[in-house]
Amino acid sequence: MERSKNEFYTIAGFPDVIGAVDGCHIQISAPHENSSSYVNRNGYHSINMQGICDAKLQFIHVYAGCCGSVNDARVWQLSDIREESERDVEKYFPGQTHILGDKIYPLLFNLLPPYKDYGNLLRVQRWYNLSHARTRQVIERAFALLLCRFRRLKYLYLQNVEYASLIILACCCLHNICIYLNDLLDEIVNLEEDDLQGEFNDEFDDQLLQIPADNPIFNPGIKRNVIANTMYLNREY
Repeated sequence: MERSKNEFYTIAGFPDVIGAVDGCHIQISAPHENSSSYVNRNGYHSINMQGICDAKLQFIHVYAGCCGSVNDARVWQLSDIREESERDVEKYFPGQTHILGDKIYPLLFNLLPPYKDYGNLLRVQRWYNLSHARTRQVIERAFALLLCRFRRLKYLYLQNVEYASLIILACCCLHNICIYLNDLLDEIVNLEEDDLQGEFNDEFDDQLLQIPADNPIFNPGIKRNVIANTMYLNREY
């Protein structure tokens, strides 16, 4: 845990991160039964694979049991890691550690998304979002590397859709072994800095978030505000 936290912290100064979560649609041939439930928002049949990776791009948890019409937030709700971590928080998230997800995920004490931008974000919130995006990109790189290693995952032709999850999990295990053996690909995708800037590269506001001192409930919103304030005050230019 400590090593993982340190590795994530060196990316963009985001504290206490032990993983990044996201979904990846693995295209499949149309199943014979309930075919329409596998059609995702982009119009093709898929399995929505949820992956959590560490800073070295190794998968530490994979859940590949949902059809493509299920969005990432719902996949998280259905996943075994969500249920197990809620049952034993200290085992999976000791010392107030957390994983990072994109804006579709709910704000939870151990799952932190970025602030949603409705055009009125404060400077400290924008700084948080920028650090969050730079840190969370590891899961995008992990998916890109997985698909580069195992091109079959770009389209799975299946007689039985039940085999899809087994194939995906097997590829993820082999992916981890390759990284452990330092078998890296030259074609790994590195996200451009401009892609990460997006909505965060405009002028910042001067106002800092105010954490309510009279509220004894340490809810996820307060935790995120504390982290945002701490990163902003410790920022380096």
